[in-house]
Amino acid sequence: MTPRTHIRLANERDIKPLARLEVVAFEVDRFTEEQIEYLMGRSRATIFVLEQGSDLIGAAYVLYRKAYHAARLYNLVVDPAYQGGGFGRKLLRECELEAARRACSELTLEVRQDNEGGIRFYQKHGYVITRSLSDYYEDGMAGFKMAKEIRLKVPARVKCATLAWHALETALGGGGKVTSE
Repeated sequence: MTPRTHIRLANERDIKPLARLEVVAFEVDRFTEEQIEYLMGRSRATIFVLEQGSDLIGAAYVLYRKAYHAARLYNLVVDPAYQGGGFGRKLLRECELEAARRACSELTLEVRQDNEGGIRFYQKHGYVITRSLSDYYEDGMAGFKMAKEIRLKVPARVKCATLAWHALETALGGGGKVTSE
């Protein structure tokens, strides 16, 4: 029987597993433990982790700007051993829901131009290329900026309850499940 998967907010215990996931999944442009810790401490960032049983198999980092009603998908990563199982879709959907909870009308991201699978994945989920980014990545590779309009409307009581839950979750050091399947 396959262990159950769930998405939750990242906490300090996840820093080392998140850094290991970066090494397994990416050849370049990896987050370091220090960068992950910094992002985890930002009030305008959310890091989701996807677990199967007790294994951390994926993560998504979303950033928000105070004066701009758009969220930025900074990183979405699934362990290569688990790719193709719908886990990226689950993480992406959670990021879109979080953007809606925060009253964002758009989710943007950057993707390497040589990441054909990633480009197809995002396009399949409604993202469109909005511009080309020359010499964007650490190794000189160009990128694409992609965006999707977020049309989800979240009732105010859900926004408040969700934000309160996130604050409590953060204060208690994580561990609670955000979604479950």
